[in-house]
Amino acid sequence: MQIDVKTLEPHLLVIEIVYAIENGYIKTWKTTANNGNVVLTKSTGFWKNYAFVRLIELDDRLLITFENTERMLNDKVKGIYLSEITEILLVHFNEYFITMETKYLNHKKLVMRN
Repeated sequence: MQIDVKTLEPHLLVIEIVYAIENGYIKTWKTTANNGNVVLTKSTGFWKNYAFVRLIELDDRLLITFENTERMLNDKVKGIYLSEITEILLVHFNEYFITMETKYLNHKKLVMRN
């Protein structure tokens, strides 16, 4: 599960997200770095430090995906984290991107009903 954000300046979008979090405009998230990538996690409540999402800058997009950890994340956790990030992008950073798409790869066997 990931968010694919099409943007002309992915680095600028990352800078703005980090600035907003680190300067208290977005209060429920915190930033960290891992292997040169910006990583976000919830900073409050039940979901605090539960999962970590990585911001990956590409030429014309920003990919937001989950950092590999020892904790196995179910779809509920991923959905909660990605829905909150989607809301943040729509409310605070909509002038920095062209389109945003949440992608889900279903590894389960699909069931056909008659």
